[in-house]
Amino acid sequence: QPTNGSTDAVGYAINVRKARGTAAAPTVITTGDDLLTISGYGYVGATNTYVEAARIALDSTGTISDSATGIGGKIAFQTRDPGTALADRFVVERAGSYDPNFSKHKAADETVTNSTTLQDDNHLTTTLIASGIYKFRIVGFWTTLSATAGIKLALSGTVGVTSLKAQVQLWNDTTNTVVASSRLTALNSSLGNAVATGSHHFVIEGDIEVSTEGTFLLQWAQNAADAANGTTVQRNSDMRIDRRA
Repeated sequence: QPTNGSTDAVGYAINVRKARGTAAAPTVITTGDDLLTISGYGYVGATNTYVEAARIALDSTGTISDSATGIGGKIAFQTRDPGTALADRFVVERAGSYDPNFSKHKAADETVTNSTTLQDDNHLTTTLIASGIYKFRIVGFWTTLSATAGIKLALSGTVGVTSLKAQVQLWNDTTNTVVASSRLTALNSSLGNAVATGSHHFVIEGDIEVSTEGTFLLQWAQNAADAANGTTVQRNSDMRIDRRA
């Protein structure tokens, strides 16, 4: 039970350092190396004695370089369900996203006028980690006063893709019907439709296997340019990501 008394705001610091090589002659670590593991064990009987029930693992990630910011970090919280192996329950990645399940919320309306050029959504973007497998679902609420402008949608980003399967549906909420749908198998493939004046929604859902880390995001624009009436993707639209591996 360590106790610290001082006249400042500084408490105890626990620092653990990891290198390859030896303590006397350290060499550079490799991305993915464990930096610190904190585990809890419980005694289960004379045969198996103490078994690990929970673990907090701090690992290195990203490209390791000899600079003041040349390393990334990840924290994995793992638990065991009886009869199974330890598994990640909550992982904080170096980019700030948390896995295995996380979401992005659109915090404000965003309007495009007189443009059919796909642009990055201001809010519905995230970073996917190399070698990850993710399930995603994007639900967007949008509105327009134009009878012809409609909306055009695409998935984009800098992430390296091993495989992508996604289904896009554009809904007319006045008639409660799907007015356009398409299968997407590559980033930057788009689907658009005029739909109609009013408030509508779209759904994009699928799976992506990642080769190299990068951004993953929604792009959108007007399907037909309208200088008088904008197309607005509304606040409360949402991107949900579930990491599978």
